[in-house]
Amino acid sequence: MSTSSISRSAEARRPLPWSAEAAHDGGERTISFFDPGLDAAAPLIGELRGLGVGVSVHHDAFNAIVEVATRPPSLLVISSSAWGAQAVRLIDVARERFELPVALAMARTDDPQDFATAIVAGLSPLLERPYRLDPLLTALRHITNRHQADALFQVGDLSLDATALSAHYRGRRIELSTNEFAAMWLLAQRCGRGLTPLELSAVVWPDRGTTLASTRTLIRRLRVRLAEAGVPVSVSTVRGIGYRLDGCGVEGCEISSG
Repeated sequence: MSTSSISRSAEARRPLPWSAEAAHDGGERTISFFDPGLDAAAPLIGELRGLGVGVSVHHDAFNAIVEVATRPPSLLVISSSAWGAQAVRLIDVARERFELPVALAMARTDDPQDFATAIVAGLSPLLERPYRLDPLLTALRHITNRHQADALFQVGDLSLDATALSAHYRGRRIELSTNEFAAMWLLAQRCGRGLTPLELSAVVWPDRGTTLASTRTLIRRLRVRLAEAGVPVSVSTVRGIGYRLDGCGVEGCEISSG
């Protein structure tokens, strides 16, 4: 790791003077950016630091993962320009160990379909690139206390948190990959109703063509995770339709028109 990377990751972290919440709870508000195109000396970074926000900027996933593992930020921001396997790995680390809020920053020219997996799986809030100060401050100010009802889904004792990309059963964490969580979230949203393989693959793998075998493998892995955790719901194969989450108290099966 370079000296400059270490110094960026070790910026002084002070409570936000504009946040009564931070002053009340004694906490610190920090943002970590994974964005190869963001200059650590950009005026925006200076403005954030001038307001007492701890900021780090990373151009590669390794340094970002190191910081997440050693000094978890309040908010992790991943640029759409960095999207790929490294970004997914970084999300997994942030989610599995720390349940950190992860925001996706998209340019206006980006096609949302290219990031459908991340969006459905719960990267929230969504931010715009080029970055603007006010949206970042708003996201940071409310990140620890914002109302997350829309990001939470409960199926009996199984709870899904789309903001943290986490699933728990009776308080015990279920280890799911990003794709597994996306599939579980979709199935839970349509609890008792059918989800076709095409609908599933269009969200989980929006950027490439997939085979039926890929979808079957994903569902098989998800079934194993649920069984290992002792979750009493199951993913059933419904002839002529696709897949359905059973055991959630909803009877019948139909394909959603949405």
